[in-house]
Amino acid sequence: MHRSPGVLVSLLLGFLSVLTIAKKDKPSVESTTFKSIPAVLTYFDDTDIILVVDTHDKTTYRSDDAGIKWAPLSGVAKGETLELLRNQNDPHVAVVIGTDKTHWITRDQGKSWDEFETEFPATMRGPAIAFHASDPDRMLFEAAECTGLICHEKHYYTTDGFKTKPKPLRDDAMSCLWAKSDPLFTSGDEKIDSDRVLCNVAGKYSAWEVNTRLLISDDFFAEDEFEPAMEKGRPVPGVVNIAPVKSYLVAAAKSEGSRELAMYVSDDSKTWHPAEFGTEHKLEQDAYTLLESTNYSMQVDVMTTSNFMPPMGVLYTSNSNGTFFTKNIEHTNRNKRGFVDFEKISNIQGIVMVNTVKNWESVELNPLATKELITQISFDDGRTWQPMQSDGKHLHLHSVTNQRNIGRVYSSPAPGIVMGVGNTGKSLKPREECDTWVSDDAGIIWTRALRGPHLYEFGDQGALLVAIEDGEAEVISWSLDHGKKWQEMKLPDKVRPISLTTTPDSTSLKFILTADKGKGAKTEHQLLAFDFADLHERKCEKKDFEDWYARVDEKGEPTCIMGHTQMYRRRKADAECFVDKEFEDPEPLAEDCKCTDDDYECDYNFVKSGRYKCEPSGPLKAPEGVCKDSDDTFEGSSGFRLIPGNTCRKRGGLTKDEPVKRKCGETKAPPASGKIGTEITTFKGDKIIEYYYLERCASCKGEDETVVMRTDRREIFLTRDHGKTWAPILKDEEIVAIYPHMYSNDR
Repeated sequence: MHRSPGVLVSLLLGFLSVLTIAKKDKPSVESTTFKSIPAVLTYFDDTDIILVVDTHDKTTYRSDDAGIKWAPLSGVAKGETLELLRNQNDPHVAVVIGTDKTHWITRDQGKSWDEFETEFPATMRGPAIAFHASDPDRMLFEAAECTGLICHEKHYYTTDGFKTKPKPLRDDAMSCLWAKSDPLFTSGDEKIDSDRVLCNVAGKYSAWEVNTRLLISDDFFAEDEFEPAMEKGRPVPGVVNIAPVKSYLVAAAKSEGSRELAMYVSDDSKTWHPAEFGTEHKLEQDAYTLLESTNYSMQVDVMTTSNFMPPMGVLYTSNSNGTFFTKNIEHTNRNKRGFVDFEKISNIQGIVMVNTVKNWESVELNPLATKELITQISFDDGRTWQPMQSDGKHLHLHSVTNQRNIGRVYSSPAPGIVMGVGNTGKSLKPREECDTWVSDDAGIIWTRALRGPHLYEFGDQGALLVAIEDGEAEVISWSLDHGKKWQEMKLPDKVRPISLTTTPDSTSLKFILTADKGKGAKTEHQLLAFDFADLHERKCEKKDFEDWYARVDEKGEPTCIMGHTQMYRRRKADAECFVDKEFEDPEPLAEDCKCTDDDYECDYNFVKSGRYKCEPSGPLKAPEGVCKDSDDTFEGSSGFRLIPGNTCRKRGGLTKDEPVKRKCGETKAPPASGKIGTEITTFKGDKIIEYYYLERCASCKGEDETVVMRTDRREIFLTRDHGKTWAPILKDEEIVAIYPHMYSNDR
C-alpha cells in the first residue's frame, strides 16, 4: 500500500493535534519565591493582572498572567512601598503610598505609574486614600505631620487624580470621607454627589472628643460648610466617628461622662435621624460593629458583655432608611477586635449565617468559661433561624473570628456553592479537629467534602472547587462535581499554606496559593500559580445547565424576598465540562411575587408594635389648613410603606400602604392634667444617708431618671422614674458607702 508524503504529513499533524487537546490529569503549576510573605495580593477586576507587596524589601510586584511571572513595578521606586490601595470602584486605578512624601498612581492597571508629591508623609493609622465612588480622579489624602512621637493628621483633596498638587481641607479635621463613598449612595443631586465631603473636626473651644463636630461642605471648606441637624432639629456635639455603609452614612456621637453612643443615619447626607435600638441594649464606644449590609437595610452587632468577659453581642437589622432597628438574634459570637461570626451568602438575597454562644448564661457568670458555639442559618434575612444539617445532625462551622483564608469565609459569586470547616455534634470543636464541608444549595443540605481542615476556593462559576490542607500540605485537591468526588496532585514541595485565592468573581480556572516552604533560616516564601485550564475539559453546552432557585421552601418551591424569586442558570453537578466564561459574572433572573406582609415596613413616624403592626411614634402631622377641629379627618399614612427596592406585585396581593382617614385629634399630644403628681414610699430605718442622681447624657438613649439611695440600715435602693417606684438591690449585702464615678454618669 502506497501513501504520498503529503498524506503522511496530514495524518501526523492530525495525530499531534489530538494529543494536544487530550485531557491532562493535573493542572500546571509555577512558583515564585519572595523575601517575605507576599501581602496585599490584589486583582484588578475582570483581568489576570495582580499586584502584591513584598513587605521585607518594601517593593510592589505585578503579574499580568495570573501569577506565573512577576516583576517589580515599572516607574515605582523599589524599597519605598508603605501601602498599596486599589480603587474598588474603578478597575484601572491603584495607588502605591510611599514611605515618605513621594507616591505613585496608575490608571492603566499597573502598566505605567505617575509620581506625585505630598506636603507630609501618609498617615499610619489607616488607609491614606479615600476614593470617590463614581469619579476615579477625586480622592482624599490623609497625611501626618509628626514631631517625635506626636502626630497631627492633615487632610487634602484632589479632583484630577494628583496631576496637580493636592489641596488642603480644614486644618482641624480628624477624619474625612466623600458623601458618595459607595456606588449605591446618592443624595439625589448630581452636584452634591460629586463634591460633598464630610469631616469629623475638633470642637470650637476644646479638642476633647465630646466636643468634636460633624461638618459638611460642597466646596472643600473654602467658603461653604455647615453642621447638619441630627437631633430635634439641632446639630449634636461629640461626633467621634463617621462611616459609609452601602447607601447610608452613619455617625456616632458620645457625651461627657458616659461610654454610651448615639447613632445617626442618613440616606442622602441632607436629612439625619437618630437610630432607635429600643431600650434593651445600648451602643457603647468600641462595642458595636457595622456588618456587611444589604441594599435596603443595615446590620449592626451590639456587644452585650463587659470588657473583661468573653465578647458576645446581639444582631440588629434596620428598616430601609436606617432609623429603626429590630433585634434578629441574641448571643452572637464576637472577639476582642470587634469581628463577628456573621456572613451573608454572596449574590443571594436573604441568606445569612451566624455563630451564637450556646452556653451564654455560663459565660455571663464566669469570665473564664469557654464559649460553646453553634451555627445557625436564616433564609429570610434574619427573621427566623434554624440549625444547619448534615445527615440529620447539626453542623457547626468556623467563621470570621477564626478565619484562616483571605476574602469571604463561606461563599463566593458562584451560585449556591458554599464551603466551610467544622463538625457535626452539639457545638463547634477546635479547628484542627474539624473537617471540610460543602453545600450546593446555598446551605440547606451539607456533605463532608474532605477529611481535616482545608483552605478552599471557587472557580469557573462554581464548576471547579479547589482545596489544600490547612497545615503541612503535600497535595492540592480539586472537584468538578460540587464537591462529591475529589482529585489530587502532588505538589513540587511540602508547603504550609497561608492563603488560597482566585479572581474576585470566581469565574477563572487560575488560582494563587501563598505558602511557606522549609523551616527556620531556610524558610522560603512562595506564590504558586495553578492553571486548571490545562485539564482541557470541554466547554459546557446548553444541555449542561439547569435552572437553580436560590431560596426554596420545604417542598422545594421558590420563595420570595424583597418581592421576587431569584434563579440562576448554572452548570449541573455531573456535567463533565467547564463553563469557561472568564470574567463573566453569573446573573440572577428575578420573577416578581404578589405582595405580602413581609414586603412592607413601618412608615416614617411609626414604630413596630408587633410582627406586622405599626403604631404612631408620636402625634401625627396633618396637611396644613386641614384640621380646624379635633373631630375633622384627613387623608394620612396607613403606618406602612413598601420597602424601597421591593418589587412585589400589588395586584392580587396585599396592599397596606394606601392612605387612610385619620382624625385630627391624632395630631395632638395628650394634654397634661395640670396637677402635680406625688408618690410616697416608706423605707425601714431612721434616715436616708445618701443618694445620687445618675444623669442621662445628651447622647444616651431612653428617658429613665435614675437615682441610687442608701439608708442607715445599710440597704440600697434604685429608682428609674425619679422616685415614683423604688426597688431594693444587692439584698444580701451590707452597703457602707456609695461612690459615684467621677467621670462616668453610668457608674
